[in-house]
Amino acid sequence: MASTSIWKRFTGLLASPAGVVGTIVEHHSDGTSVVLLRTSSIIRAKGGSVGIGKKVFVEAGEVKREVPDLPFYDLEV
Repeated sequence: MASTSIWKRFTGLLASPAGVVGTIVEHHSDGTSVVLLRTSSIIRAKGGSVGIGKKVFVEAGEVKREVPDLPFYDLEV
């Protein structure tokens, strides 16, 4: 059955949060990891299953998976 809640219908139209790619810098005992982003920003994300120095995809504050170490190009248009 389709939802008739106006709020649920509205939030369904919104875009999901974007993910970011970064490098694992360190792990903490509380199950979080420090991630260095390509913009030189540092974030702390949930998850510690990927090794230090590996590239990861982070979405909604959680390490989702390891990603390949591919070249990154930043172009202005």
